[in-house]
Amino acid sequence: MWIDYSLLVLIGFLTSLIIYQDFKFRLINLWLIIFYCFAILLYSFYKLSIYQLLVNGVFVFVYLFVCWLVLKALYFKQYQKWETILDTKIGLADVILIFLTGIYCEPFYFLVLTVGYCFIGMIYYMVFRKKTKSLTIPLAAIIGFTFYTYLLFQYLYKN
Repeated sequence: MWIDYSLLVLIGFLTSLIIYQDFKFRLINLWLIIFYCFAILLYSFYKLSIYQLLVNGVFVFVYLFVCWLVLKALYFKQYQKWETILDTKIGLADVILIFLTGIYCEPFYFLVLTVGYCFIGMIYYMVFRKKTKSLTIPLAAIIGFTFYTYLLFQYLYKN
């Protein structure tokens, strides 16, 4: 019980640091991402079986691979050349966070969270698009906030 609570507090603290850095600097410290990944993996290994982690991991990997292929095809159709997607259109930290949050969640809940990320990102874009010329969406902050909210609801529902 106390391990649950302490890992949730640690993930919450790291999530708040990610949200702050993503909104303030639009760049997240590598060590913060490593600690966050480690905390999520610890929580996942504590809560789920190895079989469930493997099933979730394979699902998320296939999902991200299909998304990458679709984006590559769409950018090739639009620009008639192969565009680099990773680190130009979406950050590596965002992909890592999506993968790690997907490992913890069951496939259905992962898809619900992914739709939630996109919906919150669209709302952010609609609100702030006229205030700046080059708008970047703080996706890591959105992912962290949504995933931590999911963890809290799951913790409160099951306890």
